[in-house]
Parts: sequence; structure tokens; C-alpha cells
Amino acid sequence: MKDTGERQVPSIPGTLENLDIKHTQRYKWASAFTHNKTVYDLACGTGYGSLLLEASEYVGFDYSLEAIEYAKKYYATNISINFFQEDACNKPHTLDVADVIVSFETVEHLKEPEVFLDWCSKYGKMLIIRSPIRGSFGKSHFHLFEYRLERFNEVLNKYFSKVSMFIQKYNQGIIYPCLPEDKGVAIGVCYP
Repeated sequence: MKDTGERQVPSIPGTLENLDIKHTQRYKWASAFTHNKTVYDLACGTGYGSLLLEASEYVGFDYSLEAIEYAKKYYATNISINFFQEDACNKPHTLDVADVIVSFETVEHLKEPEVFLDWCSKYGKMLIIRSPIRGSFGKSHFHLFEYRLERFNEVLNKYFSKVSMFIQKYNQGIIYPCLPEDKGVAIGVCYP
């Protein structure tokens, strides 16, 4: 799979080799919530999150057929790991409710992010979602928009009854709580 800069592609397929540490750190951090649980990884990309989330059952979804074919080839190592091509804003309403939905590097790419969040509030007992805070980095040409921290929190609270906001700052790990002036990547832990 060609590395376009849009998704993380390991230098050795089926491993975590040479992935951006900030991305693997988020998945490792989320594993405290996903260990031995049923997990949906929405916008799973190449599928490396399946190695880190420690789920009892892992289902990865991505819009890109190329990414899903790669994930199936290199990361679907047992029957408890599956990958499917799906549009994040047009997901099936026939899935079981997952213990945890993980969605990193997703919402800022969507034309209808609130349709996506509404679906997540119905099909997960918990959502762990991440989005870059506007003004923290140079704007990516892959992003349709970026939330300000306050707005991201407001939107999440429309769909979830309890939201805890964490921040991943450059070279500082993931910390709680977020402060209004924080810059970096916001991570919401949300309960319907």
C-alpha cells in the first residue's frame, strides 16, 4: 500500500514498524478501555489498531477498499479480528451494540459528522474519539474542518450523556483534563 500521508502504513506489513508514535500511543492508551471487550474501530485504516486494543472481538471498518484489503491480508490473524469496507456516515443499523467504539482520525474528514456521532451513540456503550484542535497544527488538505476544543466538547455532549475530554500534547502524552486554551489532539471518552 502506498503511503500518501493520509493514513499510517507500517514499513513492515502486519507490524507496528515505523508508525508515528503519537498514533500508536493513542491506541495503547485506549486499550485500558477496550481490553477483553467487543470493539468497533471506525476508520481503522490499515488495521494496525487490532494489534494494540487487546479486544476479545475486534471489527475494523474503513471507507477505503484498499485499506480494508490490506488490513485483511496482514492483520486478520484469527477469527476474532474482522475488517469491512463501510462509509462512516452510512453504517448498517443491523450491527450488535459494541462495548467500545474507537474512532481516531475520522470526524474531521466527514461531511456529516453529527450523523456519525448519532450512530455511535446508538451502537456503542462507550465511544473513544479523537480530533485535532483547530489551530494546533497546519491544516491538513485531507480535513474538511477542524473543531475548536469547546465546540468539539459541545457537539459530543449533544449525543452523549457523559463526556470526559483528554488532550494529547506534542511529546507530553495524553493528559486530563483539557483546559480551554489547550492545543493538540482532543480525545473524548463518551457514554450514551
